[in-house]
Amino acid sequence: MLKKLIYCLFCGVLALGITGCKQSVSQDQIVLLNFKIDQYQEYTWLYKQENGHFQIEKEVKKNKEVFTLTPLSKGKEKVTFIFVKKDGSEQGQATYSFKIDQNKCIQCLDKKGKITLNSKRIQLPKPNIKNNENKK
Repeated sequence: MLKKLIYCLFCGVLALGITGCKQSVSQDQIVLLNFKIDQYQEYTWLYKQENGHFQIEKEVKKNKEVFTLTPLSKGKEKVTFIFVKKDGSEQGQATYSFKIDQNKCIQCLDKKGKITLNSKRIQLPKPNIKNNENKK
């Protein structure tokens, strides 16, 4: 009887261990944001972040500026993108809040802002969170 009880407890603990333990696999992710610009490039995007949890790179493509945000460390981060004319006048801004976990998995918590281009409101781009293909 005691052997059966010990066997059942062992099987229960083993089953719980198999189904209840989360695998901690590194999931390095990046965020891509595509902001529209006018065809004459009279406007540009600037950015600032609060806590320095991202490395941010900017690439200019036809009619858009693409920002790649690569996480450097765990934490919460706010990144503000500012839409400015070449003369320095601000045309609006967008702020994104992110959470980065210990595996460098990224979650977008919030986005807000208002941007206009040639008197037309521009929709804020949705963050494209994907696996980092360039991780070392």
